[in-house]
Amino acid sequence: MPLKIVSSGQTGTDRAALDVALIEGVLLPDMPSQLDHLVLAMPAQQAVAWLKRLNVVAISLANNHVGDIGPSGYAETVAALDAAGIGRFGQGERRRAQLNQL
Repeated sequence: MPLKIVSSGQTGTDRAALDVALIEGVLLPDMPSQLDHLVLAMPAQQAVAWLKRLNVVAISLANNHVGDIGPSGYAETVAALDAAGIGRFGQGERRRAQLNQL
């Protein structure tokens, strides 16, 4: 899984610390049998299990692969993270909400 811990409050062996990570790609409940070259996706159930095991509390979606499979892949990623209680940020959610209020 293309995953990078980008912020860590950990010191020593303190596993209660909070981590923020970046995932390059989308989380899918059902992986296609084949993906195009440089299209990044990972099984949602497996990815969420690893994120929880690593104490990740939020994911940055600010990357160039979050739209690799189009709006449906992004929606699946958001749904998987929301269902797992993992926060997310980085795709202009706040800005879109502000524009919708105009």
